[in-house]
Amino acid sequence: MRVNRQLLLVCLAVVFAMLCAACVSDAESDPATEDGAVTDDATEDGSVARTTIVPTMRPTSADDLGIALDRFGRPYDNYWGPEGAIAEMRLLTRLQVPGGRIELVEGEAFQRANPVTVSDTTTIDFRESGEFDLRIVWERRQVDEPDADSESESESDSDSDSDSDSAHEESILGVFVGLQDRTVARWGSFANAYESSNGLGGITTRSVLDWADRNAEPGEPLIDGEFIDGRPFILGDLDTEPGRDIMLFDHGVGRGTRDFVYTRGFDEDDRLVAIMVWDQRFPWRLAVSEGTPPPDVTEREDELLDCIEGRRLIDKWGRCT
Repeated sequence: MRVNRQLLLVCLAVVFAMLCAACVSDAESDPATEDGAVTDDATEDGSVARTTIVPTMRPTSADDLGIALDRFGRPYDNYWGPEGAIAEMRLLTRLQVPGGRIELVEGEAFQRANPVTVSDTTTIDFRESGEFDLRIVWERRQVDEPDADSESESESDSDSDSDSDSAHEESILGVFVGLQDRTVARWGSFANAYESSNGLGGITTRSVLDWADRNAEPGEPLIDGEFIDGRPFILGDLDTEPGRDIMLFDHGVGRGTRDFVYTRGFDEDDRLVAIMVWDQRFPWRLAVSEGTPPPDVTEREDELLDCIEGRRLIDKWGRCT
């Protein structure tokens, strides 16, 4: 009886030792950190296999996440850009829209030899003809001052303007087209407007496309020209109606094809009264004050608030997932 008991104790000791060895082996092979960050492991073929370990959720300050807050303590939907950047909406011109149909298209299409057709565009039918407001959301950001060498070179230029904005850069964040004197009560969800490899956008009317189909010469682009005076837009009048009816503009983005979105604006009676082509890299509420923001914006604001208050995960790069 005593021998059996001793044998049982020996077996239990062996099992316990094996379990301890397995735990040590797992701990050495597991690259996860104590806080559960995402880790990358190399596989036999050299590719990276990603293992996601759920991190601990804890309240994190907005500063640590790089998120700006409004005066009510609510986060904006996007990470705030360079310090000193401001944005404002300006009325640029009036757009003549016979038939009420606005066409959104990649800006490169206006400069190609092949004519633009309805199959190339995203059509928004306002069902109301007339004169529309054409506004731009204009970002002005501070850039680094020129170095000493470039400053000394510029001093020799007697024609230089001492009040120039050489330390600032301006770009278009959004283009608004809306019926005059109609207030937007709410904005709809973002939808794809066009793809562009050069960051160029285009807005025109159905009447321009109809005019081009009848009058444009083969190989003749709708817009033949370059941006001038440092302004990232070109306006034109092509159809038979007097007034501006075509716009080419530069989003000011880097290389690579990107999708650009737009949103529809509705009045209190749920009638379509405006559209906005938008660059999602910029916080919506910092530039657009009219109407309830798109659901995409408020959803992202809620996600960022959840990260700040510890209800949502933060990845290993310190970004809200």
